[in-house]
Amino acid sequence: MIVFLGDSFTWGQGLPIEKWIQTDNLSFEECNKFSPPEYSCESYNYEDDNYRKQNHFPNLVAQHFNKSYVTKFGNGGNNKNIVDILQNLDSHFVDDRGIDVYVLQFTDFVRDPYFNFAQDIIHEQGDSYKFENNLNKLFEDYIRTQLHLIDDLIQRRNSKWIGFSWREDFGKVLKQYYPNNYIPLIHNNKSYTNFNEILEDDPYLTLGGKYDGIHDGHMNSDGHRVIANSIINKINSYL
Repeated sequence: MIVFLGDSFTWGQGLPIEKWIQTDNLSFEECNKFSPPEYSCESYNYEDDNYRKQNHFPNLVAQHFNKSYVTKFGNGGNNKNIVDILQNLDSHFVDDRGIDVYVLQFTDFVRDPYFNFAQDIIHEQGDSYKFENNLNKLFEDYIRTQLHLIDDLIQRRNSKWIGFSWREDFGKVLKQYYPNNYIPLIHNNKSYTNFNEILEDDPYLTLGGKYDGIHDGHMNSDGHRVIANSIINKINSYL
């Protein structure tokens, strides 16, 4: 079994919009009613949600290896959620199901509750240059602390993990301090440290990039295939 933990990118937010455009001929105006920040996922019917499940990268990876997989329940999330889930996983679930690897998709650390608290404290210094430098150092340390905790939790379960991020800062720290776990994202024979970096070269891997007028920056099915292939390459070389 493969366990995937992440945010709306892992969940496959926006993929039903692709189906609506390609198959159901819905207008962009109608599609945008279900784009961020509304996340009106409760409006997905069975066929919409099945399209999401079939095309998001967790399913593509699991199918390649003929493995079952699980993702966290629900859409969205932050990095602290990953830690919380790992800390609270039922040990019987892990032992009985036999987890081969955890695939972790790290998100923007500004979503973590810690961010606003630390930002307020440092901002009191009043010097914008010092503020930025101190904030960068603080969050590099914070990212390293999170990764160390995650590494320890999974090692204690006698399992392995690999990870990537759509954020440059998280991707760089992951690559520097956990190179064996870091997933290089490969697209058009070029290696990237994060998904945002790929989009600078190929913006058409998101819904809004491919369909001008759609207000959704989540990956389309092409983007999910890029991520899936990168994960497959990493699993083949690491496990």
